[in-house]
Amino acid sequence: MAQMELRRALADQRRVLEEREGLIRTQAEMSVARGDLGTILDALVHGAMEAIPHAEGAVIEMCEGDELVYSATKGNLMGHVGLRVPLQGSLAGACLLTNEPLLVPDVLVDRRVKRDLIDRLRLRSCVLAPVRRAGKPVGVLKLQSSQPDVFTQADLRLMQVFAGTVSAGLAEAGEAAARREAARSERRRQAVFDSAADYAIILLDLDGNVTDWNEGATAILGWRPEEMCGKPADIFFTPEDREAGIPGMEMHSALTEGRGIDERWHLRRDGTRFWANGEMMALRDEDGTAIGFMKILRDRTEQRLSYERLHEAKDRLRRAQEAGGVGMFVVDADGVLHPTPEFCRLYGLPVREAYPSTAFEHLVIPEDAHLVSTAVTRASGEAPRDVEYRIRRPDTGEIRWIARKGDLEYDDLGRPVRFAGVSRDITEQRLAREALAESERRKSALLELGDRLRDLSRTSEMTLMAAEIVGRTLNAGRAGFGRLDALGEHVDLELDWTAVGLRSIAGRHRFEDYGDLRRELLRGEPVIVRDACRDPRTAACSGALQALDVASLINMPVRERGRTVALFFVHDRVPRDWSREELGFLRAVADRVEAAVARVRAEEQQQLLNRELSHRMKNTLAMVQAIATQTLRGASDIEAAKEVLAARLIALGKAHDILMTGDGESQGTDIRTVIENALSLHEDPERQRFDLQGPHVPCGARAALSLALMVHELATNAAKYGALSTPTGRVVLTWEVGSTGDTKTVRLTWREEGGPRVTAPSRVGFGSRLIERGLAGAVGGQVELRYPPEGMCCTLVAPLTGFLAEG
Repeated sequence: MAQMELRRALADQRRVLEEREGLIRTQAEMSVARGDLGTILDALVHGAMEAIPHAEGAVIEMCEGDELVYSATKGNLMGHVGLRVPLQGSLAGACLLTNEPLLVPDVLVDRRVKRDLIDRLRLRSCVLAPVRRAGKPVGVLKLQSSQPDVFTQADLRLMQVFAGTVSAGLAEAGEAAARREAARSERRRQAVFDSAADYAIILLDLDGNVTDWNEGATAILGWRPEEMCGKPADIFFTPEDREAGIPGMEMHSALTEGRGIDERWHLRRDGTRFWANGEMMALRDEDGTAIGFMKILRDRTEQRLSYERLHEAKDRLRRAQEAGGVGMFVVDADGVLHPTPEFCRLYGLPVREAYPSTAFEHLVIPEDAHLVSTAVTRASGEAPRDVEYRIRRPDTGEIRWIARKGDLEYDDLGRPVRFAGVSRDITEQRLAREALAESERRKSALLELGDRLRDLSRTSEMTLMAAEIVGRTLNAGRAGFGRLDALGEHVDLELDWTAVGLRSIAGRHRFEDYGDLRRELLRGEPVIVRDACRDPRTAACSGALQALDVASLINMPVRERGRTVALFFVHDRVPRDWSREELGFLRAVADRVEAAVARVRAEEQQQLLNRELSHRMKNTLAMVQAIATQTLRGASDIEAAKEVLAARLIALGKAHDILMTGDGESQGTDIRTVIENALSLHEDPERQRFDLQGPHVPCGARAALSLALMVHELATNAAKYGALSTPTGRVVLTWEVGSTGDTKTVRLTWREEGGPRVTAPSRVGFGSRLIERGLAGAVGGQVELRYPPEGMCCTLVAPLTGFLAEG
């Protein structure tokens, strides 16, 4: 009995060793594959067939979508590579979907079997185990036979071990290099075991003590096998992981879940740390009883440090994006946009990992919609690359300028697969750029204004031209120039410039009809109305302004000698926030126009003075000639002629004096002033000889000269022959303004009193002709001379306009 038990124990031990050797050989073959999935899978099915020799065929079916594909085959399944079976309605699909191994003694009685494959594959019984990657089933390992009831639970457990081996190979294909060189003998196994220098392969017992240690473990960890065998493996775990119980947790996961993930910092023999990537798997005998663990590690310190550097670089990039206001994005072929957090903040949307691209495209205002990349333009390769557009932020409603640069990425067939780029907010830069452009435009406008003003000689042309430049430069609705009346109650607007669709408002306007627009203007302050309906100065009269298509306005005062005499105005048909720069521009235009107008006026005044001087000189010389000729013709002797001529020339000179200002400028006067100056030679300091009565009546230059000579002649005749020749004689001189029909007239009467008895002269001399014709001709009137006995009387009746004329 004891011998039978001994033989059974030896057989079990031999079977375990054979299975272990088969597993090691499979691992060695997978290691040699160096990540080649086909080689790994072929090694797996080959090893499984050797470990379970009563299997007639083996296959690894890998999941592709909703199907399983025969990826590696052995035995009677060799000709079926590439065969596809559905996940739903197949045994392999049931194994993968449930993530559980299956033992099927007879497929004919199992409803999960795909019936049309039974005869084709010579399938009667089978065992299946899920192949996992990172804990997730990705395929199925199946061994089959054409006979029923061929496989046992021990075969199923062994299948799971092989499936776990391929899982490790799939997770880190290079790790298989340590197992592919395993051989059937222990020496071969040890040679392969030690040849995996890039992997630390450590075998542990159930207590976590090291039972074997390959050369890769020595190279990576620093301890020799003799230093580690029999000692706990937690010696190369960090103190914090030991304190947290990580070694025990790994072994527990390997026992309960088939594997324990090991990705963390570990310690070397010299105390330095390295980042390990690997896993721990449970080793079981044919009964499925755990007999130990196999731990595989690989030094991934450089990769970890690279990852951390990359993470730090991404973090720095994120902070740089936040600091610089730059957001990044990628739009994939399905129209899904993957933004960075700063990109979301730029567009005013909550931070998310993904959005439909239309969520951002719809934020662009309609006027800039043609600058957006859409699904159509991305697919055609015509998406705009480098653009600047405006968006309306959904969180604040604010309009912002965005500069977006992007480019298309293509696949090997030249098809666009994604659109990637960056965006940044350029609102401030755009506003500054526009402000600079506006400033340059205003400067150019002022230069143009100066050049054109020099070429114009009429004020109406100047003001109209300036209004056009102002209107175009400020993009206004209307601009123009107007002069205030003496009281500042009305403004006479000259021909104005208007935008298309607006009418001219040239003509006289009363300020009060449009609100309180006078007070500031008369103080020399610009009147700025941003919204006529809301401004308290114009709200009550906004209807009158709206009738003129005025919603906002500027009235810029033009002043002379501390008094507002004119204004330059700008209107717009919509409410407008006039900027300080626009006000400065308008003030500069008004100053330049007023200076140019003053220059033209001075030139016109100079020309007028020159013409008047020439006219006056001609008239004066003609009058002197006439006076001299007539005086000499009627004189009895030379001395009398000299005296009369001198007196008449003096009277003419005084008449000129009253027509000139202190600086020699010709001006008008009035009837009383002319008469008083003409009679000054005949004034008696002891007695009032002249009685002057009449209203203020203006008198132009031409009428003043003739009136002065006429009065002088009348006074001279009175002094010789009439009332002024006696001590008590006097003259009453009256004038009044009346009407003859629709024409206003002036009636002037000279009447002598207290002189000698008067008789009509026997002949008409030059003095009488000067009286009758000189003034009458100058003012367009009629003179009547009468000689009643009590004293001579002269009456002049002429139109008022004749007295006012300057020529």
